[in-house]
Amino acid sequence: MRKKSCATETPKEVWQKPAKIDDATVEVDLPEELMARYELLEEFRVSEPPPPILPDPFPLSPTMEEGPVVTAEDLGYV
Repeated sequence: MRKKSCATETPKEVWQKPAKIDDATVEVDLPEELMARYELLEEFRVSEPPPPILPDPFPLSPTMEEGPVVTAEDLGYV
């Protein structure tokens, strides 16, 4: 039996297709023309792990951390 392409299927047929879920990856049958593989250019490839996370360069001042919290209720927006 020849598979239908997405262009010839009705929305109901597409919706009712079973999807195989494997490691949070959904696999469905797509037309061959949509299955092209592309290589990233060298400058976009990951060559090393990301640098360690540095502390926040702009920490809150102590007065901002200790100040009272104003809520919508305080402003009468309830």
